[in-house]
Amino acid sequence: MKIRIITLLTIISALLIGSCNLDENDGPANLEITFNHRVGNMDLKFDTIKYTNAYGNDYSVTTLKYFVSEIILTMTDGTNAILNNVFYVDAQDNNTGKIYINDMPVGDYESISFVFGLTEQFNISNLYPNPPESNMEWPQPMGGGYHYMKLEGKFDSANIVKNYQAHTGRLMQTPHFIEVNLNFDTPMVLSYDGEYNLDIYMDINNWWVNPNTLDLNNISGIMGNEEIQTELMENGSNVFNLGNLD
Repeated sequence: MKIRIITLLTIISALLIGSCNLDENDGPANLEITFNHRVGNMDLKFDTIKYTNAYGNDYSVTTLKYFVSEIILTMTDGTNAILNNVFYVDAQDNNTGKIYINDMPVGDYESISFVFGLTEQFNISNLYPNPPESNMEWPQPMGGGYHYMKLEGKFDSANIVKNYQAHTGRLMQTPHFIEVNLNFDTPMVLSYDGEYNLDIYMDINNWWVNPNTLDLNNISGIMGNEEIQTELMENGSNVFNLGNLD
């Protein structure tokens, strides 16, 4: 499944545009959406214990892989541009994390929303048979489908280095995907024949706080832990923010 970099034909076929009140001389814009990763105000660096979360754990990140799906851009007149696709992101793979959209309708956009993880229509075992997506499979005894996220690393616990694994997904019949809604401070204006870049930032530290302050000593073997799955889902609503439109 070619979802790491979405080609122009894929986007054109997947972009469902409502009735836009555009003049006949208006034309499309091109938009690139990039998912970036930070810890606080620092760009994410892998494999070094240099970050501290709200609980006080000093930690590193060794793995960050996840799915994003069902991206919707909403115009100020209520029209939606919908990408009914699944996108796989590996924060260490530069071939992922960028979504190229050709032929975006011009106009003023007030918000962008997406699903972090997979809704049930996309979370079906064996739907993605090829790696790297197939490597995100969720165990059949726990309900099958796929991980939403694999966030792994090491942390210092009383001078003993331990591992943590924040693996999120559907537990049996209970989904834990996150609906993320981000509003622009001022409308995102796409003009005729324009080339635009929009950055979306994930703050890793926010997985561990607000509303639930999490201790990394408890973030291991959590795939069957309904309580922690729910707490990570709740925290995930505060993980993303928008950068500037270039």
